[in-house]
Amino acid sequence: MISEEDIKRGATLSRLHLTADEVTTATQNVGGILEHFSVIQNVNTEGVKSAEENRDLSNITKPDEAKIPNISTPAALLANAPATLKDQIKVKAVFKEAENI
Repeated sequence: MISEEDIKRGATLSRLHLTADEVTTATQNVGGILEHFSVIQNVNTEGVKSAEENRDLSNITKPDEAKIPNISTPAALLANAPATLKDQIKVKAVFKEAENI
């Protein structure tokens, strides 16, 4: 069973500030969870394969194949661009115009 001191220590390590009521509630809740784990630990697992023994799985993925668009010509490159203007790729402005040069 877990004690209130264990809960307080865990709260301190987690930088949680718990009231006395919260410590009591957390102690009961965590205690209940730990009781469920003890029930699970007592389950008879004879004849059940472990996860390591279940290795009869096969790889079901397919190989990666690059699907690169054909951009070997200027026309193909412009056709794949999101925006064009006068046979050039249109992009957003990067520099601000100088006011007085």
